[in-house]
Amino acid sequence: MTCTSAPLQFRIELQLWHRSGTSNPRPKGDTAIVTQIPNPSVHVATMALDCVPGMWQGKIVMRATWDTGTDEVRKETVAAIIQC
Repeated sequence: MTCTSAPLQFRIELQLWHRSGTSNPRPKGDTAIVTQIPNPSVHVATMALDCVPGMWQGKIVMRATWDTGTDEVRKETVAAIIQC
């Protein structure tokens, strides 16, 4: 996709989700939000939390708004099992 102009508004949200055992997945930590225009640069680092074994997954929402409307994309990373 090629953009001919920068969007009026831009937002990327990144959230880590965790599931241990048979529990339902739950968000962990704060959502990282970036609204830089243009060329957003997002760096997500692990927080100073104790290692928590289980299944981890990242969920991403990217939204851009132009004069003609808004586009939004939602993606999830492949879940990864982490053993501490």
